Amino acid sequence: MKIAVVTDPGCEDLLKIENDKFVINDFYGEIDFSEAELVNFVYTSQLASRVLLKTSSGKFKDFDDLLKKIKLIPCNRIRCDRKGLHHFRSVDIQASLENKKEKGELDFRVIIRDDKFVAGLDLAGRDLSKRQYRVFNHPNNIKGSLAAAALYFANAKTPFLDPLGLSGTIAIEMALKESKTSVNYYNKNFD
Repeated sequence: MKIAVVTDPGCEDLLKIENDKFVINDFYGEIDFSEAELVNFVYTSQLASRVLLKTSSGKFKDFDDLLKKIKLIPCNRIRCDRKGLHHFRSVDIQASLENKKEKGELDFRVIIRDDKFVAGLDLAGRDLSKRQYRVFNHPNNIKGSLAAAALYFANAKTPFLDPLGLSGTIAIEMALKESKTSVNYYNKNFD
């Protein structure tokens, strides 16, 4: 299965540390997984935000060109995440594709960055970069996936000390990485 993995901007190259088979495109990583490998990756990845069963990707010129290039498959809902300056809105994409869709079970997601896009079924159905281990949220907390990316980038090893940790996100991500415990271990609603 051709899988597209979207992560935080600037962290795409770090996906190769989680799995060296990743081919890095402009703003996402692409990989072929068996079904068992895919399930394991979605559950354990510290860097992934979205995991898509890729149907189409590429560059586009305008709204109509983008609609022609998106290969839609049966889905429940259509969602669009867009960054960059465009002469259309995310809801315009959703509304245009909604008329063409056939009923399915998973959400279909289109992710747009400037003049490039990737589209496919959202296999997790939620933002995988959100962490459930936080008891108290604070506006100055670092995002869990960014803390993991910093650890991968720094090639951090144990023993590890973070004296300015605020809520301990970096230390928690390090502990999860070293113990090979899934970031979704504390998510009781992960299905």
